[in-house]
Amino acid sequence: MMKTTQNQAPTFESVWALIDKHAQERVESEARFDRELEKSRIEWEKKMAESDARWDKERKESEAKFDRGLEKSREEWEKKMAESRAEWDKKMTESRADHERRTKKLEELTGSWTHNHGSFAEEYFFNSFENG
Repeated sequence: MMKTTQNQAPTFESVWALIDKHAQERVESEARFDRELEKSRIEWEKKMAESDARWDKERKESEAKFDRGLEKSREEWEKKMAESRAEWDKKMTESRADHERRTKKLEELTGSWTHNHGSFAEEYFFNSFENG
């Protein structure tokens, strides 16, 4: 590379040397830029992978928590349903017993009335035949 002094006019070689120098600097600058860009891309992908892993972990934890809550709710519901069924069965048993008791009492009363009407009818007819 030829250097010119301030008083010398630039030569063809010195202009081409300056152009070559700037071209080489541009190539080096682009290479540095490409390296930095690649480094940034790698860092970004790493951070995205970490973020995805964190999100997956949080999602799985959330799903597990939801599933535990759902299972607890199901167990509580089944317990309440069992209690409700037991109470219903108890009331139905009591109702049947009460119904049977009332039916038996009604049958007794009806039987007594029937017997009384039969006795009354017998007595009436016997008296009618005797009195003639």
